[in-house]
Amino acid sequence: MLLPARHDPLIVTGWAAKRTCATVHWVAMADLSWRAAIARYRTPRHLVTRARRAPFEVVSVGDALNVTPASGRARPITERQWERSLPHIDRGGRALLQEASFNSSYIEAIVDDVRRG
Repeated sequence: MLLPARHDPLIVTGWAAKRTCATVHWVAMADLSWRAAIARYRTPRHLVTRARRAPFEVVSVGDALNVTPASGRARPITERQWERSLPHIDRGGRALLQEASFNSSYIEAIVDDVRRG
């Protein structure tokens, strides 16, 4: 089997009986840097949180991402919150993610959006 000449992470799924055959998926890595997030949200976007499907708007203002939920009360996400939260996203435990940032549900949804491209 020839593999693409790129260095994306390899995810192997769909093992057949006796583990003799696998389906291979290549996944492109999204740029999850703070600068990329600030640039992506110069234009407001409407997203929803994973768990509660709560709608909110995100837009970059200066050096922060402003998140405005349905309540209308904007709250900033700082670079420090972003960097502290990234290692805990998709790791299974919500407690560490919530400890990293009060805005963890919004950060999680923003990361999902960045990954979708």
